[in-house]
Amino acid sequence: MSQSNLLLREPVVNRNRECIGYALALLDETGELAPCGGIHALLAGREPGADLFQRVTGRFVIADCAQVESDRPSVTQGRLVLALRTDHGLDNLADITRSWRSAGFGLCLESGDASTWPAEVAQQAAYMRVPIGTSDTPTLLRGFSGKRVATGVNTHAHFDQAVRNGFDMIQGFFFTEPKGTHATAVNATYSSIVTLMKLAKEDAPIKQIEDVLKRDAALSFKLLRYINSAGFGLSCEIQSFRHAVTVLGYQNLHKWLALLLVTAAKQNTSAALVTTAIARGRLAELLGHGLFEAQDRDNLFITGAFSLLHVILQMPLEQITEQVALPETVTDALFHHTGQFGALLELVKLCETLSSSRHAQRATELAMMIGITPESLNRAQIEALVWAEGLGR
Repeated sequence: MSQSNLLLREPVVNRNRECIGYALALLDETGELAPCGGIHALLAGREPGADLFQRVTGRFVIADCAQVESDRPSVTQGRLVLALRTDHGLDNLADITRSWRSAGFGLCLESGDASTWPAEVAQQAAYMRVPIGTSDTPTLLRGFSGKRVATGVNTHAHFDQAVRNGFDMIQGFFFTEPKGTHATAVNATYSSIVTLMKLAKEDAPIKQIEDVLKRDAALSFKLLRYINSAGFGLSCEIQSFRHAVTVLGYQNLHKWLALLLVTAAKQNTSAALVTTAIARGRLAELLGHGLFEAQDRDNLFITGAFSLLHVILQMPLEQITEQVALPETVTDALFHHTGQFGALLELVKLCETLSSSRHAQRATELAMMIGITPESLNRAQIEALVWAEGLGR
């Protein structure tokens, strides 16, 4: 894997907007697929037990076959899917795809009518990916028995179009597009979390914060569940809020309350959107290691996670930040990509749009300016994804 290639990850959701997998690709500085391997190594991790498929259940990954070391057997039972393009120029396709299937890989055909592929190859494929907006899409999909995946779906209109055209799965960050700027009704849980965040920020007496939590048993349960999740990595189980403050301190608690605020509207919005927000927060936090102190890294998490809060809550970000007291470093980054965290937040967001040559070049420049290697950025993306997916499980 080239030291300059950046990882693009895109969620794959079903027609109910539930995340069921991810598409991963290593791109060069122009936003084009890099002619190299490396995906397998990223997914396997560096340490025993670090394999993504062991740590994240119920998800599959689609990656270009040229970027996966397909000569290494896969133990993912088809969850690592090799995408085959017509321009790969491989001979004896049926033999090659049969060997991939025998080695434990899934198969995805890229675009094209199923009839343009050898019959045996089309029969072995579990997926076919077609860019949204491709002319005569229904005809292309006709006769293919596997799952049809629409790619390049970056708006809600694209999603609706994909559903109308008969796609089973949709790939893209369409759900991060705001639906509107009108504030929704503020529910009791949202108000409780905002109150708790203010109290934690002011180092209020524990009893005062406990009184707020006692009025919302579900909120208390969710907070303890998150803190005790595998993603937090504590050596002991937190039994109460008072215990949490003793072990974590107020600053760390403020971060977890911010996480609760992000998930507060989960039942009313796309779960993929909430997971993406959490992954942004965790990625910003991970990239901050070696650059910022622990307290600043907590604020980096909040910065990344809150960058989608206006979409999750369907409220103007200005209204949210007026209610939740945030450091100036966080608000400068959120509104202007300036200040101490501005460049890092911009880089985190660009990781979702690297297929644009302009964005790929800007991400490369930012990483170099901040002092983050492409390899570190790519591995941090995988770690952030695993952490976000495993939170609270």
